[in-house]
Parts: sequence; C-alpha cells; structure tokens
Amino acid sequence: MITKSGRLSKKRFTCKRNYRPSSPLKQKNNKLQPPKQRELTSSKTTILLHQKSFYQQLTELLKFAIHLQKMASLPEFITRELVLKFLKFGMVGFSGLVVDFGITWLFKEKIKIERFIANAIGFSVAATSNYFLNRIWTYESHNPKVMVEFTQFFIIAMMGLVINTIIIWLLDRKFSFNFYLAKLIAIGVVTLWNFMANTYITFA
Repeated sequence: MITKSGRLSKKRFTCKRNYRPSSPLKQKNNKLQPPKQRELTSSKTTILLHQKSFYQQLTELLKFAIHLQKMASLPEFITRELVLKFLKFGMVGFSGLVVDFGITWLFKEKIKIERFIANAIGFSVAATSNYFLNRIWTYESHNPKVMVEFTQFFIIAMMGLVINTIIIWLLDRKFSFNFYLAKLIAIGVVTLWNFMANTYITFA
C-alpha cells in the first residue's frame, strides 16, 4: 500500500493457504440461516417425520381394532343372563379357592395330617361349598335330584383339575413358560371349562 509520502507501508497483507471462496449462493444462504438455526430446522424436520410416522401407525392400529370389533360380534347364545351367571360363577370359584387353601392349611399345619391328604380334603370341601353356592345363587336350581347334580359337579371339577395339571405341565415343561403364567392360563381355561360344562350339563 502506498502512503501519501509515496513510500510503501510496512503493513503487509496475509492470506490463508488453500482458501477457496464460497459461491455467492452459499454465502447468501449462510447469511440468511446461521449454523445453529440450520441444525434446529433439521432436527425439527426429523421430529415431524417421526411424529407423522407414529400417527400413521396409530391410525392404522385403530382402524384394525375397529375392524376386529366389527368381525368379533358375539354369538347369539352369549346373552346378558349367561354373562351374569359367569360373573357369579367366578365369584363362587374365588370363595372356593379361599376355602381350599384354608382347609388345607388347617389340616396340614394344625391337625398335622399328611399334606397330600390335607390337599384332597381341602379340594373336596371347596368343591362341595362351590356346588351349593352355585345351586342356590348362580343357577337357582330346584332340581330334586341333588345327589345326581352334586356327582356331576364333582366329576366336572375333577376333570378340570386334570386339565389344569396337563396345561401347566405342557406350558412349563414343553414350551418353557413361566410357571405362574402357565398356572394363570390354566386357571382361565379350567374356569371356562367348569362353567360351560356345569351350565349345559349339571344345571341344564
């Protein structure tokens, strides 16, 4: 640079090596959108895409659920009266479970009877209480042949016990299910078995 006196100034210009000026379009974009703003815009776009995908999946799932609901119309034989009986039957079954455990504990721990005999006594007492509660409250049966009804009820209960044991053994040993999950599934299946068999055989 030449000064007013005509001498060269000591001040020198330096430039960086390999410097490539950016194109006018990039410079304009950089001026209009700072780096942080560009990152925020990119992240917002990604979030919106994910949200859109999630809402699409949720909508499809709801449509599928509505389709299943339309397909899974209840059979004609499932009436309000039958559902009410099933609820009563389940409550009686729960009371029988309490009786079973209570009697078994009493005979095993207090009277000191062998545990398998105590278990058989508990099961028998629970089955008997379940029969009378179901006869009086669930089904309101007036059949005079009480012993025939009771025998049928007890045989169905014994068959349910066998089914329970088989399901637990298969799920636990063959399919490696958790024991308590297998027991829960078995209880559900046996409850349905007992209810349907007693509804259409014992108290028909």
